[in-house]
Amino acid sequence: MESDKLISISQVLSSKEKDSRLNFDRDYYLKLYPDISAAKIDPYHHFVNFGKAEGRRGSPFNARKELTPFLETRKTVLVVSHDASRTGAPILSLNIANELKREFNVVILLLNDGSISALFESACNALINIDRSVVADKDFMCNLIASIVQQYNINFSIVNSIESHSVLEPLAKYFIPSVLLIHEFAAYTRPLDKFNESFLWSGAIVFPAKIVQENASNTHAADIIKTTQILCQGKSSMPSQTPEYNKYNKLTESLFKRSKFDSKPFIILGAGSVHYRKGVDLFIATAAEIERTLPNCNFKMIWVGSGFDPQQDVSYSCYLDEQIKRSRLADCFSFINELPDLDDLYELSNLFFLSSRLDPLPNVAIDVMTLGKPLICFDGGTGIAEILEKDCDTASCIIPHLSVIAAAQKIIQFYETPEYYSLISSKVKQLAQTHFDMKQYVAKLVGFSEHQARRSQQESLDCIVLEQSDDFRNDFFVKQNMDRRDAIRRYVRTWHSKVNLLRKPSPGFNQIIYDTHHSFRDIEKEPFADYIRSGKPVGPWQEKVIFPKQVRESYNSQLQCAIHVHVFYPDILSDILNRIQINKTDIDVYVSTSESSFIDVSRTLSEYKQIKSILKVVPNRGRDLGPLLTEFEDELQAYDVIGHVHTKKSLEIQNSAFAHDWFFFLIENLLGGQHFMADTIINEFKQDTRLGLVFADDPHLLDWGGNKIFAQKIAEELKIATLPNHHFNFPVGTMFWARPKAIRPLFDLKYSWNMYPQEPLPYDGSMLHAIERLIPIIGASQGFTQAVTYVPGLTR
Repeated sequence: MESDKLISISQVLSSKEKDSRLNFDRDYYLKLYPDISAAKIDPYHHFVNFGKAEGRRGSPFNARKELTPFLETRKTVLVVSHDASRTGAPILSLNIANELKREFNVVILLLNDGSISALFESACNALINIDRSVVADKDFMCNLIASIVQQYNINFSIVNSIESHSVLEPLAKYFIPSVLLIHEFAAYTRPLDKFNESFLWSGAIVFPAKIVQENASNTHAADIIKTTQILCQGKSSMPSQTPEYNKYNKLTESLFKRSKFDSKPFIILGAGSVHYRKGVDLFIATAAEIERTLPNCNFKMIWVGSGFDPQQDVSYSCYLDEQIKRSRLADCFSFINELPDLDDLYELSNLFFLSSRLDPLPNVAIDVMTLGKPLICFDGGTGIAEILEKDCDTASCIIPHLSVIAAAQKIIQFYETPEYYSLISSKVKQLAQTHFDMKQYVAKLVGFSEHQARRSQQESLDCIVLEQSDDFRNDFFVKQNMDRRDAIRRYVRTWHSKVNLLRKPSPGFNQIIYDTHHSFRDIEKEPFADYIRSGKPVGPWQEKVIFPKQVRESYNSQLQCAIHVHVFYPDILSDILNRIQINKTDIDVYVSTSESSFIDVSRTLSEYKQIKSILKVVPNRGRDLGPLLTEFEDELQAYDVIGHVHTKKSLEIQNSAFAHDWFFFLIENLLGGQHFMADTIINEFKQDTRLGLVFADDPHLLDWGGNKIFAQKIAEELKIATLPNHHFNFPVGTMFWARPKAIRPLFDLKYSWNMYPQEPLPYDGSMLHAIERLIPIIGASQGFTQAVTYVPGLTR
């Protein structure tokens, strides 16, 4: 057999071949080259005999080296860089590692190769450099982090750049404290959920400027943004290169001359990859404006950076090339390709123009400020503006957003006014000395990690409690199939990160309510774990839960029962009626619908002769609640228990699968399908005379949304004095069972049809959404209790 052949081949490998296998990954090779997999040949022997010569990769590792001995007396830190290119974030990673190595063992993980990979070797004890293509493979990254954590006994990690986000979840799963440095704007980062997932799994989060922090805020991240840090990085340095490679004589003399002038021009420098975000077009447009405004100005604008290729790059470079030609700037504008060191260019320049549309806190700007070179930048485009505005003189260097006219005028002011130039030069140098200190920067990052270490330890203890208890229900917490341990880890992380804090860990339990009532406890402890650890104390945080009966009982409820069904989508009515009739309880059905749907609804009802039903046409006002409270108020109040459901589709969400799953979740819980839930619920009403309301326990944590202002007005009419300020439970989707006495105040409001808002209604924020949330509060005000239902294996 083929498998036997592979085994026999591996058994006769020479010792040299076995050593070589350390740099070969069978699974990676077969996945990367499906033709080898399809041929069913030994991948290692193919690689050795043919693959290498063909230029095929044998391993996802570009390099894996142990460079200097680890000291047992030192803690070990993992530094992660998204690549090793000669750009801002990798250069910062290199400098952070160099600073850390003074006190720690350092392991560096490069998620891609690059031109400065070799420079990282002197900054660490061990270096791991992987192929970028495997970063998206979650299993590979999890296994890689596991091996690094175990092999090197990692104490904490510094993860540089949002582009390194793939390591955050594995690090969190092994409870390794992490400090995430985010230099990117969320506005240009894709995929869109990258920030939220990074916020969820990271420990401390550090932004270089307020503008970057504010850009990262969104609905799900609002709470965590309040806990993040703003910290200017220190000035980065690069190891010196050989003089021949690095010096000004490698640059063309003509770049720093203008044909019609004998003296050296006033040089305005711009730097960065040739990219729209960097505003190279704005930089060029400013040169044109200076030339038009002051034709005899001896200036030269130079942009240094990679990527200018008008022959191949038809998305940006070709337009820049035309911009230069059509503005007749050949004499006063030049491009220089990427350089290993900009020190000589900084020295030759007079002023730096940070023309970026969005640029967090670029190293080049820090460099020139440290050298005392004046610089200008756009307001709202970079964190450098936040530094400049700290001094009234340097604040004048902040240009209105994208105004090339203002930029040109400011450059001319520097050119014509030596006194102003000297003042700003002195001031920017002072600001740089105050704000850009690498040693202090790294010391603060280490301090953040120490706090995260305590939190990670508590998270580990909380996870152990939940893993050892049956109370955490991952089939309720997550909709998709997920390993229970992974679900618990995600749940605990959501609590501590406050990101996507949307779901409950168990039916009936509300961790926000528990937290509100136990604010005296150690805030590092997750509420559900604390609840279990404390012996499950009774309180409003735990609702009574109604489960399906395993054995069907004989039902003789002796309660008069009815259900109101509002039909906006007639095609769903049969599903509801089928579920009603599988139950043994006699339930009268009151149906409301629009005039246009009357015939279809009548036809459907006629097919269910065993169900006693009454059908009425109602206006398209008040959605499902209008017919309940206005059309059928007298009839329904004559019953002991009433239900309320409707044909939910929520087309405004533009997600039919979402709406279908929500509808299925609600009617399975309240009517049945797999189980006889209506019988079970009504039997609970019979057994407990104080039970006033039953609804499906929604797995999401919800609050007032945009509805509190509407709720307060209705509460005043109902003489309800206080409303909850935190998350609370209510019948999400406005489907429930209730005693009419429990919700009588709603009927007593005597709403007429014209009192309901006209369609179309917003997805959130109306009196109807407020009533939905007020229902349990009204029931409690009448002295009734409530319970929630839970069908195992069913969530949304």
